[in-house]
Amino acid sequence: MFNKNKFAEILKEVISQYDSISNFAEKSSLDRTYISKYINKKLDHPPSPDVLKKISNNSNNITNYLNLMYVCDYLNDNDYGYLINSNSNINYSNFEHHFLFIQYNKLNKTGQKKVNDYINDLIDTNKYNKEN
Repeated sequence: MFNKNKFAEILKEVISQYDSISNFAEKSSLDRTYISKYINKKLDHPPSPDVLKKISNNSNNITNYLNLMYVCDYLNDNDYGYLINSNSNINYSNFEHHFLFIQYNKLNKTGQKKVNDYINDLIDTNKYNKEN
């Protein structure tokens, strides 16, 4: 479950390294009001992984992407533990692929079929574009 209290604490700590929420928002390419809603615990759903990456990239080493993904319930205890213990120097592109694979495995067979169909359509489109 999304831990909005912990997420708000992390955001407050990160923002304390900046002159203002506005400065952090500008540096992170995020909306100040959007960030403020999370700090004030007004939103019950977690931000997207893309937003978490922006926050972690501008956190001045206060937090990292994996920690934010865990706090926002994109990773369960086992996945988080595995990623932390298996790789002290996370490569974001490898992590994103691992995360997508975890999410894919959580889909039911219908969802997996839709994802597979989408991938096949992309492959066919790429082949068509190369041939023409």
